[in-house]
Amino acid sequence: MVVLLMTYIFLAISRLLTDSYDKLLIPQIAKVTDKSSVVLKSEYTALQEAFKLLEGRLEEERLAKVSAQKERDSTDERLIAALSNINMQNGSSNNADPQTAPSSFIRVSTKAKRAWTAAKFNNYLTNIKNGTLLQSGDDIMKTLIRENFIVPGGRSGSSGQDYKLTEEGMAFLKYWNDLAEDENSEVPE
Repeated sequence: MVVLLMTYIFLAISRLLTDSYDKLLIPQIAKVTDKSSVVLKSEYTALQEAFKLLEGRLEEERLAKVSAQKERDSTDERLIAALSNINMQNGSSNNADPQTAPSSFIRVSTKAKRAWTAAKFNNYLTNIKNGTLLQSGDDIMKTLIRENFIVPGGRSGSSGQDYKLTEEGMAFLKYWNDLAEDENSEVPE
């Protein structure tokens, strides 16, 4: 009986030694020899939870972005509809009305009249339309680039770069021309 009992005790001690060797010593040895192959389960679960939190926040941000874009698009549509209704009610397609013109148009046209001469500004606009190479360091060019009225074209050289009008720039050009026509019609000849 004692022999059988001793056999089971030795088997239990043997199992204890092999399990502790597998669970304690082998991971410690693997950590020293290959740091990337062994990760503690607590670290793994903590990283998994952090990953799930980040995924949740990313999905919330995506939904917020989509809703903000939809809201922006609907606001733009309402603004365009309101502006077209105002233009239809006025019965004219003249964009020179300061109340319906975008603030960037008013800002640039006011600066063109006060800081620069209208003739100099018209000369710049003509050169841009004709594709003349221009330097971007001039105050007029900086203003037109900043307001997104012009963008660099395809040609460049030692004397400068050509620029082309954006859609907003074309609208501003129409506004500027309408403004000039209104001023010319108000002056008696």
